[in-house]
Amino acid sequence: MFFPNQENIQVTGSRIIGLLGLPIFLFLPPERAILEWPGILILSLLTLFLAYAEVHYRLWKIRGRLYQDMPEILFDLPHRSQLGKDVPLFLFINDADQFPVELKAVTWKLRRASAPHHSQEQTITFSRKIEQPFFSQVIWIPASYFVAPGDYLLEPQAIITRCGREQRIDRDNYPGLSKHPLTIFLDEAPLPTLPNWYWGDMHVHSHYTRDAIEFAAPILETVTAARSLGLHFLAITDHSYDFQNHASPGERWQAFQQEVARVNHQSANFCVLAGEEVSVGNHRNQNVHCLVIGHPEFLPGAGDGALKPLNNRPELRLEELIARIQSSQALIAAAHPFDRPPRSHQWILNRGYWHPQDLTQSAINCWQILNGLRSPAFYQGLTFWKQQLLQGRRITLLAGNDAHGNFNLSRHVHIPLIRLRQHRHQILGRMRTGVWLRGQYHSANLLTALQRGQSVISSGPLLSLEVSHPQGTFHIGQTLPGGGQVTLRIQAQSSHHCGVITRIVLFFGDTGQQQEVPLEISVPRQQWQFASEISYPISSKMCYIRGELYTDNGQMEHFCYTNPIWIAED
Repeated sequence: MFFPNQENIQVTGSRIIGLLGLPIFLFLPPERAILEWPGILILSLLTLFLAYAEVHYRLWKIRGRLYQDMPEILFDLPHRSQLGKDVPLFLFINDADQFPVELKAVTWKLRRASAPHHSQEQTITFSRKIEQPFFSQVIWIPASYFVAPGDYLLEPQAIITRCGREQRIDRDNYPGLSKHPLTIFLDEAPLPTLPNWYWGDMHVHSHYTRDAIEFAAPILETVTAARSLGLHFLAITDHSYDFQNHASPGERWQAFQQEVARVNHQSANFCVLAGEEVSVGNHRNQNVHCLVIGHPEFLPGAGDGALKPLNNRPELRLEELIARIQSSQALIAAAHPFDRPPRSHQWILNRGYWHPQDLTQSAINCWQILNGLRSPAFYQGLTFWKQQLLQGRRITLLAGNDAHGNFNLSRHVHIPLIRLRQHRHQILGRMRTGVWLRGQYHSANLLTALQRGQSVISSGPLLSLEVSHPQGTFHIGQTLPGGGQVTLRIQAQSSHHCGVITRIVLFFGDTGQQQEVPLEISVPRQQWQFASEISYPISSKMCYIRGELYTDNGQMEHFCYTNPIWIAED
């Protein structure tokens, strides 16, 4: 979970906290250092932990300013939905086994952002004792409350009693965070789509990712939020070290697999892909994160999980991981490979990053370079990807958000014991992978399509490419015979939310010149959809065709990058 490129304060703050924590650890007596290693470690890290914030951690019995004798109580909401559909509002209560409460009622007030003085509200009574480690309640807001497309502001409130005292929780009970309303956009249309295309998030965490300073949402609730967003699938990729943070990692892994199967059975026309974010050793034997999806067995990776004092070496090298996976035909992808961990993570957790020597291994043919936002690391990844394509490597780009819950905004620990932070990066479904799939829609076919690169990455719109050749029709991820004249069919789909189409560019990879030859497609102004066919000669030196689509809604530019259609050598 490395996001140092989001804001400079994250990297700078991490170095400061790391410099404060490391000397303390070094000057402790050996026996004290071992006992206090987890506390010093956590204190030494800036929060690049982007899950719901766990505030009950104590260092040497010091509670810190975040601690309170209350469970964490928070509401969450998808950041987008569609008119005509009920919208789920989630209430999560964490650690109620330590701090029991009674839920008396939930009240919510809804208003349009364009008409803030006109609101609707509803109260639901409960009178329910909450005493379990984690409690979840879904409250459905009727579709009739959303009368027109646009942004809506939701102010939820929970009324609870704790030790006989009634309290009102506005949005959440996290100390120090502003209590602005949750914002949801109601779209008049579905996510931009075309026949045989499916949208999903390839990097999502569930409640199986849980430790001293973070927790995430259950799988079923995450799927409920994803469906409201308009997604068709999720890849749940919980941390290997969080599975190992239990007495029996294998049993917990099996419980995870069984829960995914159960949710898939309950969720018609939706696929959950079971995966793991494995901490694995790069060529320098530093911990990097690798997504493994569709592998039936648990893969250990506790190197950067701070589970064993003074032991931060990878359990598996990348080559060993690949050898274990090859027989299962699982998808393996470099997770956010161009994000760099801060110095404190490098020193204390032995966290590194993906080097060219690691990314160019033949088995690493999927890169998740889009990780919740357009950062410098994303554009660095695009540049390196194009270089590799021109050298004949068939690399597939994937998009995800690394969301740990976080359906509407991210609320997480910024400085352990001291400070929380919130923003709208890394929220579920913000960046998406689109998959082209013909035939029956189920997990196995979906995983095969992803492995073949029949996909695009997008912040909203969809670009579909298809090539008609004398020997057949070829789509993204497929290989057409080299040479001759072909017909390219271009289809672009946007929406009012994503904005009008401003630009479509096709790129033809030329291995002879080691460069991409661009072809700008003329698009009429103020269009939300576009279709065209062009005839184009394929030379013997061309190795692929790919496309880029850009749209603009007046406030933000959105994009879609296709993976290549490959061209075989003559």
